[in-house]
Amino acid sequence: MSLTVVIIIALWITDELSFNKVFNNSNRIYELSTNFDKENDKFVHAGPPPIAVYGKSNIPAIEEACRISAGRDIQFNKNELAANEYGVYVDSTFNSVFDASIRELTPNKLFQGKQSIVITEKIANKYFKNENPLGQTIYLEVDPILKTGKQPFLITAVIGDFPSNSSIKADYLLPFELLASLSKDPLDEKWGNFQYYIYFLLKPNSNPAQVAEQLTAIQKGNFQGNALYNKFAFFLQKITQTNLYTPKGDNNGIQSVYIFAVIALVILLVACINYVNLVTARATKRTKEISIRKIIGASRSHLFLQYLIESALLFLISLCIATTLAYLSTPFFNTIAEKNIRFSLFSPELWYIFLATFTATVLIAGIYPAVLFSSDKLLKQLKNNNTLFGNKNNLRKGLVVIQFTCTVILIISTFIFEKQLRYMRNKDLGYNKENVFLFEQKNFLTHYDAIRDELQKQQGILGVTAASNDISNIGSETADINWDGKDQLQSNFFISRVAIDPNFTSVLDIKLAEGDGFKNNSSDSSHALLNETAIKQMGLKNPIGKTITFQGRQLTIMGVMKDFNFNDLKTAIKPCIFFTDMGYALGGMYIKTSAGHEEQALSAVQKLWNKYNPESTFNYAFMDESFDKMYKKDIIHGKLVQFFATITILLSCIGLSGLVLFSTEAKLKEIGIRKTLGASKQNIVMMIGKDYMIPVIVSFLIAFPISWLIISKWLNNYVYRTSIDPLIFILAGIITVLLVVLTAGSVSLKAAMVNPTKILRNE
Repeated sequence: MSLTVVIIIALWITDELSFNKVFNNSNRIYELSTNFDKENDKFVHAGPPPIAVYGKSNIPAIEEACRISAGRDIQFNKNELAANEYGVYVDSTFNSVFDASIRELTPNKLFQGKQSIVITEKIANKYFKNENPLGQTIYLEVDPILKTGKQPFLITAVIGDFPSNSSIKADYLLPFELLASLSKDPLDEKWGNFQYYIYFLLKPNSNPAQVAEQLTAIQKGNFQGNALYNKFAFFLQKITQTNLYTPKGDNNGIQSVYIFAVIALVILLVACINYVNLVTARATKRTKEISIRKIIGASRSHLFLQYLIESALLFLISLCIATTLAYLSTPFFNTIAEKNIRFSLFSPELWYIFLATFTATVLIAGIYPAVLFSSDKLLKQLKNNNTLFGNKNNLRKGLVVIQFTCTVILIISTFIFEKQLRYMRNKDLGYNKENVFLFEQKNFLTHYDAIRDELQKQQGILGVTAASNDISNIGSETADINWDGKDQLQSNFFISRVAIDPNFTSVLDIKLAEGDGFKNNSSDSSHALLNETAIKQMGLKNPIGKTITFQGRQLTIMGVMKDFNFNDLKTAIKPCIFFTDMGYALGGMYIKTSAGHEEQALSAVQKLWNKYNPESTFNYAFMDESFDKMYKKDIIHGKLVQFFATITILLSCIGLSGLVLFSTEAKLKEIGIRKTLGASKQNIVMMIGKDYMIPVIVSFLIAFPISWLIISKWLNNYVYRTSIDPLIFILAGIITVLLVVLTAGSVSLKAAMVNPTKILRNE
């Protein structure tokens, strides 16, 4: 059981550590990150488009550069098949940097002009089945908001599907040249637009820190005298580390790898402790065998080798069974962990896991029994109730302490994980996400007022509104804001921006601390709403009626919103501004329904969708589901810890049950005599059970402070977190005591019920 779990955890860890290693150049590809204040850890994992062009031209260490846009959905249609597919815009240098597995029409050229498209094998199989898609044309409308209309795109290449453990999530690639043509201003001149993922392929033996400094100097050179860039810095991070570390090398996921590595070691340790305990408990039964072997000439080295091979053979058989169980369990584990781990006996990583696991097991559990049974003083030690390390009962009790210390730590950690997840789900975010779904408007946008008015008449729909961002995860920020009294220290002040429909705050129940909301009239365009954090950081006193300059426009603060969480709970609430009529497309529509009328509301929207977007699939998401997606990793890790904790508890109980059984067998005559002298069943059970209750209590004293340290460090990942409740420690103790009582009690009760005449008939 333990080896099965260890193999599965090792496969999970291997998958985490293999992030982006699918690319042949992965050790030389670096992702650009931006930090406007290098003294803090606030990173933008993107950069301005020109830095890629100028960096390649001016820095010798850069071999190639590639820009990638944020992903988006585009409707694909072929015959009767229609679906939204997710893809990105990339530079024509994409294949030079990432070295994708590709079939090309034109050698060394990914695209043939801006009306080209590259598709993955998944798309090729889905839409073209047995046809060869190369050279065929597909019609797409790349931007419904700009009304680009359906245009023909030539399929110039088919590439292999990007694996789930890579940072590129796309089913098609469009040329960056096309994206540039859709922009009002040339992208290669937008030095202040930090919205693109930039990757550099460095030449061998290049110094990434030095290249980052050179890139920083280029960027600053375009903004000389601008206080915003006083503490500005670019960072380069190897793409194989982006999922585990921050650009400065701090934890960003590696903590989870360490946690599960420790869990795997704990589970293996618990099983090894079981083995050592049971072997030492049976040592007295092997005294005749050892004596005879010594009489016929077995040396200490012979005995050591024999019992080491005996253990190793047992572990090898277990490993073979565990491999089969791990293979059968992988699909189930993938479902829980939302991974795509492939179990292949031809994988060298798997054989490394086998070798490491087998070696660790032999070292932890095989060496001591081999030393014990080969000891020259073994018979004398056993006669005196001692082993190599002193009294054998004390050794076993010490191992029981270690075993249950690990078990208690896992139980407490499981409770805290679940408590934090429950806290996040139930926390008042400052807006109402219940029974609200949102979707991309597409052609609704040009008919928004009419559609909103019509939907609000439908039964079950409580409100309809729109915004330029998903309110649960606002990613758009700007430093283009000024106000009277802004000082030099506030030059790096960034504010999250959202364009909204005037009724947005009322539909989503965003409360105002001061002032009024938008009035839905012409005056709204000259007003703005700021949150409490923005007002505090800006240092504004009596803010209502004061004027700010936002993106070159004079706006009057008409209201102050109470702080609400518009990012995950690992992030502190940041400054935020709501505004109207500044040319931002309100691409997202929000529909608030009454409880129990969700299907009715969806049906009403679907009818209108078929009218205005007949060629597009209606895709929507409820806000509470979107909220859960932000914590998908945390939820998955919580489930895995619960699962592995259960396995550990089960192994501990199995080991304790076997240990009690052997120690009870050794005391059968004593039990028979005690019963003959009038001892009750309860007396016998208490006599056997008390030997194991003391080690368990000792394990509490060790486990509680260790647990406190572990969970305190884990909770530090969250700005908004639950408290560490002492009752959880008490509950974990009660559960452990009950498990010990049930396990040891059930075995000892059987012994207590045996007729003493059967035990003592030979005396």
